[in-house]
Amino acid sequence: MVVLTVNRRAELGVQDAESYQKLLEAKDRIEAIEGIKRGLESMKRNAGKPKGKFFQELFIEKGISERANENTYAVVFEDSSSLSESYWQ
Repeated sequence: MVVLTVNRRAELGVQDAESYQKLLEAKDRIEAIEGIKRGLESMKRNAGKPKGKFFQELFIEKGISERANENTYAVVFEDSSSLSESYWQ
């Protein structure tokens, strides 16, 4: 990285694309770790949603029709550009 100064104060930093990409990836990892920590803390407080309720709300929000048995969700996406069926267990 090259830092340009004016009157001994940093005014502009120039960085190559590869280094900048690494910086962005590190930022993404940090944000993911923070999200995981928040989720774990939420679980410890028993503040989360049951998975059935979460998926029901998600399917409604995304316009996904749901067909399910005890252990498997069969999901049909209304958007034809998406995968036609997906199975979660």
